Parts: sequence; structure tokens; C-alpha cells
Amino acid sequence: MSSSDRGRRIGWLGGGVGSLIWLLLAAIARGLQGDGSGALLAAGLFGAGLAYLIGFAPWRWPRTPVALLYGGLVGLLATAALLLLEPEWRTLRPTALLPLLVLLLPIFILGRRTWRELDELPRWRDNDRCG
Repeated sequence: MSSSDRGRRIGWLGGGVGSLIWLLLAAIARGLQGDGSGALLAAGLFGAGLAYLIGFAPWRWPRTPVALLYGGLVGLLATAALLLLEPEWRTLRPTALLPLLVLLLPIFILGRRTWRELDELPRWRDNDRCG
């Protein structure tokens, strides 16, 4: 495994865990508040997210568009938010959700590229760098 491949794998897993960590924190907070079912739901969604990250990692599905795999993670996060947010938060105006569109940027940037196609892109090598 090359260093660039290792970096992309760390990026997928690290970014995914970073986007899921709020579920673990929600599980702890709900547990401390005495909401056992909410804590179990949040912990279960965190576990499902970790399983998704590992099971649908792009290097395991090299011919599937990475954006499609990433979209599944975004869908899981959106479902978790809808299930865990208090009812009054669910009635926000749609314009309040516009900042969350940033989550969709990788889908547009990657387009239909697969993990295999990303392997074929030219890369910088240490001896090719200027300066």
C-alpha cells in the first residue's frame, strides 16, 4: 500500500468517524439524562455508522462511485439527525439547513469517479516537488 493510498484510507475512516462522533456524545448525554432508549438509539446508530464505514469502504468496492458510497454515509447521518433531534428542531425553515449542504460537496467533487480511477490520477512524488 502506497503512502497516498494509506492517506486516502485514513481520510475516509478519520473523516467518517469524525462525522459520527456526535452520535457517541449524544448517547452519553442521553444516558446521563436518564433517557435509556435515546442512548441506545444513538449508540446503535454510531455502531451502524462504523459498520458502514468499514463495510462500504471505497477500497472494498473499487468499481463503485465513491460519491455513491459517501452518499450512503450522509443518508445515515441525516436519518440519525431526524431520529435524535428534538421535535422543535425538526420544524426549522429550510433556509436554516443551507449550511449543511457542505456535507454534499464531496458528492459533487467526486462525481462518478471510482476508487480505481482515483488510483490512476497523477500524484506528486517526493523527488518531483519543487523547492
